[in-house]
Amino acid sequence: MVLLAGDKGIALLPALGKGKAGLSYTVLINGKREIVASKLNAMSREQLDAAGHAAIH
Repeated sequence: MVLLAGDKGIALLPALGKGKAGLSYTVLINGKREIVASKLNAMSREQLDAAGHAAIH
């Protein structure tokens, strides 16, 4: 599942471990609601693939 929060996601950033608001911020959360990867700015396809693989294993 992919969720795009846009500017409404700024309020979520402190809860996701990011102290300062800024876009874009990419966060991957596994089925256990654990953050498995995060990055300021967009992730590349390779980074998303690796993080997704780690999230399901």
